[in-house]
Amino acid sequence: MTKLICLAAAVVLLGGVSSLSFAQDIGAGKAIYYGKGMCVACHGKDGSKPFKLTKLFKGEAYTVEEQKEWAKKEAQMKFLQKKMTDKEWADVNEYTNTLKK
Repeated sequence: MTKLICLAAAVVLLGGVSSLSFAQDIGAGKAIYYGKGMCVACHGKDGSKPFKLTKLFKGEAYTVEEQKEWAKKEAQMKFLQKKMTDKEWADVNEYTNTLKK
């Protein structure tokens, strides 16, 4: 029984300690979306710009990892891998997940 409790406690602790264990900032994410990240150029002001190769953010929710994986695969976004920190990715993710239908 104690092993089960220890295992459960470890899962809870590890779940709370991720590679993104910092608070996300929607305001900072919005600033990056419109500035440094240049996301608005392809995704549009509200994340719904109809562009053949672009993921839509409006009405969709993605994890930071999903956004980073997408950026690795798309030629137009590969430069962002070196340009943005993990914190900036998390902030942009927090902002884009607020773009509702």
